[in-house]
Amino acid sequence: MNNSFDILIIDDESVIIDSIIKICKLNNLTADSADTYEAAIQKIKGNKYGLVICDIMLPDKDGFEILKSLCSIGYEAPVIMITGYTTPEMAVKSIKLGAFDFLPKPFTIDELSAVVKRGIAYGKLNLKAVKNKNELLYVPCPAKYYRFGYGTWIKPDLPVNLINEEFSYGSFVTGATDLFVKLTDGVKKIELLQINDKISQASAAAYITDYEGLTHTLSMPVSCRIIDRNEKALEKPGLIEKDPYFEGWLYKVIPVNLKDEIENLIPCSSDR
Repeated sequence: MNNSFDILIIDDESVIIDSIIKICKLNNLTADSADTYEAAIQKIKGNKYGLVICDIMLPDKDGFEILKSLCSIGYEAPVIMITGYTTPEMAVKSIKLGAFDFLPKPFTIDELSAVVKRGIAYGKLNLKAVKNKNELLYVPCPAKYYRFGYGTWIKPDLPVNLINEEFSYGSFVTGATDLFVKLTDGVKKIELLQINDKISQASAAAYITDYEGLTHTLSMPVSCRIIDRNEKALEKPGLIEKDPYFEGWLYKVIPVNLKDEIENLIPCSSDR
């Protein structure tokens, strides 16, 4: 008999499973669990889930194998990867393999609640898109932009310059996608890093607090040095809701490893 749950938790630590279940209950969400790759695959085959939360370190196979397996069968529920062995490389690999998001352990109630809220909303948005094929539910990135996962975009600061289908060196502009913004309950406050800060690809770059009080973490699409930030967006946070791809930009940056990292980005032209 198939059952339906909001969330499937895949982790071999009972304390983590129990903690996530408690947080799910606080958010009126139902949860199921599995502690190995094989158990998780069987659960997925026999039940319906709106979201999967998967640890990278499992006793039989790692969480990346679960991601690959779900992609191979066209599984539609979004997947959030979690791990206590956090590195930028793990976050990048998760996003590249199709994860909806990446959350380091240990996480707070608010951190998990925020990413779960976006994940559940994304799953519902996908279902709505299937039912209403002609309805524009969010604005995709402009065709000449690139994006990192579902959350952030990047483009050359000057008119597009491509060399062998790669960005040329120079300054770039980056910000939040319209999809990321629409998965929150509005933008009440934005926190940004400082000019001259250096940051790795997939590391936390900005914090967006919604009108429910949850703070959502936005990742940097490339390793870079920040050379400017949008003070207007700090003064008027709603700007990134109204115009996320132009006036609502967040940073101007100088990439430091673009030649290697561009393979982790997705051309926005492929979204059309």
